[in-house]
Amino acid sequence: MYLLLTIIAFVIIFSIIVLIHELGHFWAAKRNGVKVEEFGFGLPPKLWSVKRGETIYSINLLPFGGFVRLMGEDSKDPKMYADSRSFISKPLRTRTKIIVAGVLMNFLLAIVLLSIGFSVGIKPLIISDKDVFANISNNTIQISEGIIVKDITKGTPAANAGFMAGDILMQMDNKDITDLDVLKNTLIKLPASWPTFKVRRDNSIINIAFGGGTGLPSGINLYDMFFLPRATVKTISADSEAAKAGLKSGDAIIKINGKQVYDVDTFQEIMDFSQNVSLVVMRDFKAYEFNFNVPYKKSVIVSDTILGGVAEKAGFMKGDYILQINGKNVASPSQAVEMIKQSGRKTLQFLVERNGASVLLNAAPNSKGEIGIILSKIFSMGNSQFSAYTSSIPTSVLEIKNVSYPIHEAIWKSFTESKRLTVFTVQMFGKLVKDVFGTLTVPEGVSGPVGIAHMTYVFVKEGLSSVVRFAALLSLSLAVLNILPFPGLDGGRLLFIVVEGISGRRMNQRFETMTHFIGFILLLFLILFVTYKDVLSLL
Repeated sequence: MYLLLTIIAFVIIFSIIVLIHELGHFWAAKRNGVKVEEFGFGLPPKLWSVKRGETIYSINLLPFGGFVRLMGEDSKDPKMYADSRSFISKPLRTRTKIIVAGVLMNFLLAIVLLSIGFSVGIKPLIISDKDVFANISNNTIQISEGIIVKDITKGTPAANAGFMAGDILMQMDNKDITDLDVLKNTLIKLPASWPTFKVRRDNSIINIAFGGGTGLPSGINLYDMFFLPRATVKTISADSEAAKAGLKSGDAIIKINGKQVYDVDTFQEIMDFSQNVSLVVMRDFKAYEFNFNVPYKKSVIVSDTILGGVAEKAGFMKGDYILQINGKNVASPSQAVEMIKQSGRKTLQFLVERNGASVLLNAAPNSKGEIGIILSKIFSMGNSQFSAYTSSIPTSVLEIKNVSYPIHEAIWKSFTESKRLTVFTVQMFGKLVKDVFGTLTVPEGVSGPVGIAHMTYVFVKEGLSSVVRFAALLSLSLAVLNILPFPGLDGGRLLFIVVEGISGRRMNQRFETMTHFIGFILLLFLILFVTYKDVLSLL
């Protein structure tokens, strides 16, 4: 059922997107007096046609998009330059309008579809790590650490071995699972050497071995998963507050004070500015929470005081360590200066350390936002409670929620997201050309017709909102790619018009036609190469 719906959806989506594009050329050409010789649905060979007025309307065998054939568009006949109905006879501005009209129609279609999607609710547009982190933080993407079994197919080797939904796969054959593709391939087709898995089930850790079924599907169905970067504890002092609270080496830090942690820098920043911390860590794929006090960090020292200034009168002395300002930890001189300036002229309370003793001092900044002290940063070694490094742990995606906005916000969101996706598409096309012609590889995330068809299948299963979102992204991608100044594309034709406008003379039609032909061949090679990669991935 899904396969039939996928075929129908793929043909309809692809045809509408390309037809909308060609309709833009058609409308602009008619409006500007250019003769449209043929408007075709699908690609040749021709199945049926009818002539209405001066234009042939045709239905072709390959149901993918369509085309518009303009009079004199690629003609080498000198008479076309004098024929007022030919494309080549029109001034630069008119030809530019006709060429970009198709791209504008695809942009408009993308904006309309995204506006509808964002108003009724669609999955968020995720194109970078920052998008992933942001959507995890706002709970749009719901995750759980570990490789989690979604369900088990009855009567399969996994069911017979005793696997259960909710099990977390920790190790395979006594080795940590560091390659998800290897794991997937193992589960798709069990090897001759039957694998054994170390599994967490609730509060227990057990070993489960497959008892047979070589060459058969395991029957284990997993959630979508990826490796998510985390800060991991390396060393920890036995007498530290963190160790006393229960933290151990190897703990993966998931949250600090309720905020997700993906790298050491984020962890360090929060630690520097906190006095009390709450850590959620993952240990053997079980969550633990620890609370402890962060010792004052002696990072900022008073290197001098201004004679007669506010600080000197308040009792500051050279060599004082500034630990806190108004109860907030101070990690750097720049942070201390910023906190003082932002206070206006309100009195601030400083916690300083002098000769091993804590001293409280009060001072109010002057009209310039200064209190009259010169600060320096202290460098020290080996005084931290523990060290951490950025690592990664396998993470399962339990759900990606739809996002929706009021209609006025949805329209604005569609414009901002389209702008962001346009930049991304240009970058990916540049990377595609570089990788294919440089190293004969295809960048991750780039798909051809086969890959698009497979994605259509996925989105059809997810529902109408996902199909609408997918169609919008395809339309936007077609618009962006078509306007790039690459021979064979609308942008390539536009480039020749720009050159003509700058040089003040027409380009050689034979040279332009040959350039576009070569560009078309290169584009065809790119499509075939990417398609080959898609087929290999599916196999």
